[in-house]
Amino acid sequence: MLRNSLYFLVAGILIISGCHHRDELDMYEEGVDPNFKPTTKQCIINLDSSKYLSTCFFENNDLQLTYASSIDSISWSKRNDLNQLVKRSSEPYIKIAEPGVFAVIASKYGVADTHYINVYSCAASIDVIPSAFSPNNDWNQDTWVPIGYGVKSITIEVYSIDNVLLFTSYSLSTGWDGTFDGKPVQSGTYKYVVKGTLETGKTFTYRGKFTLTR
Repeated sequence: MLRNSLYFLVAGILIISGCHHRDELDMYEEGVDPNFKPTTKQCIINLDSSKYLSTCFFENNDLQLTYASSIDSISWSKRNDLNQLVKRSSEPYIKIAEPGVFAVIASKYGVADTHYINVYSCAASIDVIPSAFSPNNDWNQDTWVPIGYGVKSITIEVYSIDNVLLFTSYSLSTGWDGTFDGKPVQSGTYKYVVKGTLETGKTFTYRGKFTLTR
């Protein structure tokens, strides 16, 4: 969901025919990538790791916690609602796809090494699409680019009001500087199409308009 702000798209969202409409000009669509393949995120723990750790996994994927130091025995547990640790595995690793607090107790030569791992769901969304920017080389809103997290792939397109393609990017780290063919474009209204796939396998397409002010 897009963040509300005086400087960004702020209208309420209504679900109409499978689309989220913010107003007459801006539209959001979502789906599922038919070629999506879940991945396993790795978290390596050893003797030198902090006692208290935190990591996350993306929805529709999983996480593998691995204790990498030499051991004689090991025990993985998860804290339940009664704040009790319930044993889950005695293997050097544990694969999970659920949030919670996990504990690993690894022993070597009778000495125990204990770590607690807070596991949560990673954020994955397009969080902000600017409704305006001012490319004046003053280090303040000099480029137009969405802000998102957990984005696996993305295509960002900017069009003139009469549908001439002015800019294309395939990364959230590369925004539009308000030029076309190396020359600054005029102040005015421009269109965007932002589409791609999140790490969760969900697809998204945003269409709308924004203002360039010099």
